[in-house]
Formats: sequence, C-alpha cells, structure tokens
Amino acid sequence: MPQPTALPHAPLSGLTRLVAHLGVPTRSFTAPRILNPWFAAEGIDAAVVPLGCGPADFPTFLPQVLRLSNVLGALVTMPHKATAAGLAARLGPMAAVCGACNVVRLSADGAVEGEMFDGAGFVHAAGTGAVAGRTGLVVGAGGVGAAIAAALADAGAARLILSDVDAARARALAARLTAAGWRAEVGPPNAAAAQFAVNATPLGMAAGDPMPFDPAALPPGALVGDVVLGAGRTPLLRAADAAGCATVDGEEMLLAQLPACLAYLGLPVPPPGTLRRPPPPDV
Repeated sequence: MPQPTALPHAPLSGLTRLVAHLGVPTRSFTAPRILNPWFAAEGIDAAVVPLGCGPADFPTFLPQVLRLSNVLGALVTMPHKATAAGLAARLGPMAAVCGACNVVRLSADGAVEGEMFDGAGFVHAAGTGAVAGRTGLVVGAGGVGAAIAAALADAGAARLILSDVDAARARALAARLTAAGWRAEVGPPNAAAAQFAVNATPLGMAAGDPMPFDPAALPPGALVGDVVLGAGRTPLLRAADAAGCATVDGEEMLLAQLPACLAYLGLPVPPPGTLRRPPPPDV
C-alpha cells in the first residue's frame, strides 16, 4: 500500500497551541495541510488537528474541546456550521446574519463565541467586480452557502437567487438577508436567470454526483464558484472552463480566509500571498 506524502510540521509538545478542526469526512480537510507546514516554516509552535466528530457528538464535544487548556479554538466544517452558531453565546456580525460559523473560540469570560469567514474568503478570491451590480445564483443554503450569500450581498450583488433541496432553509436564509436590507429570493437552480453562480453544496465531492447547475447557461466570462474541497478540479469547474467562465474553487476561498481565521484565534497572521495550495492528497 502506498504511503501518504509527509508534509513538514513542527514537533508537538506540551507547549504546542492546538486548533481543533471538526467535521466529517476528514479526508476533505485542507486547512491542516496548508497551515501546519507554514507553522513549521515560521517556527510557530502551533498545529491544526483534524478530528472526525459526527453530528450526534458535536453539541457535547465542541464545548468540551474548547475548554482544554492548550486548545485555542476550532475550525468548524460540514456538517456543523449551523449547529456551531446555535451553540455559541455570542456571534460576530457575519455569523449572526447567516446563522452559521466556521471558527469558534472560548472568550475570557468562558463563553463560546464564533464568526463566519467563508463568505469573505469567497468574495476576496472572486473580486467584487465579478459580483457587484449583478444577479447571482447560490445553490445550497447551509452554513457555507449562507455565508457566501451574505458576503455577496454585502459586496454589492444586485439580487440573489437561493436554491436548496430544503426549501424551508432557503426561505429562512432569504428572510434573514432581506431583513438585513439585501435583495434575495428563493428559486430553482437555473443558471440562465443569473449572471454568476456558486455551488455551496457537497455535490462534486463524490464520483457520479450531478452538477448543481449548468454553467453553459451563464453569460460568457461569468463567475462560477465551487466550494468543494479535496476533490481536485470538479466536474462543475471543468464544465465552467469549457464554457469560458471565470472560476473560484474551494481552495482559493480557503486560502483567502485563513489569515482572518488565524487572527480570530490569536495566532500570527501570514503576509498576503504567503500561504500556498497543498499538494494533491494521496488516495
């Protein structure tokens, strides 16, 4: 059996500051493979530790892991982002709007607090010029979809069409965005009605998944985003390339938001452009 490629990391000790990375499946986790080599290169005694915590255990496990004396906080990924927001006593402004968070920490008074950086990371990677004044389709109204929708609206998107297999969840997100003063509505995943489109679902993570929308229905040069991590160039992004669309993938979104995540947890922040895509994982 081939051995996985070893990435550089600093030796762990009782002094190492840990960041838990919580979610399932852990095979898609990319942040540890970006941050741990950077910590090692910079001599920072910290590590991101992937932990495969399922939905049944998460509400109990999260508060406990945050109380460990050497844990600075946690990065939260699917399927826990909305649950994490519900467990937090205090939410940052973006987490409060989208109802989800992807970074949590324990405050000085012992309360769990969280914020959401997925949306800001996506907009930073895409550039506001690709979305401002335009109609966008966001497929998926869960934690990451809600964050991206809120950030797109904040970046000046004229109108957002929200589509989700859970219509009630899409309606709830549309209501929160509308209450914040933005224009959002629920509709089918029809890219022909939009000027840019984002997949914020797991579709594309597994072989044989259907595409969430048809990028060929978008105007030439339109932006297509796909948040899926750990699957390489997804079928959606390959179809977008063939249609002449601009693209943002999940790793670009992650790289753009990680400095803000580190700052939130009190860790050193890498200069712009320092963090790099990791090599493809061994299968």
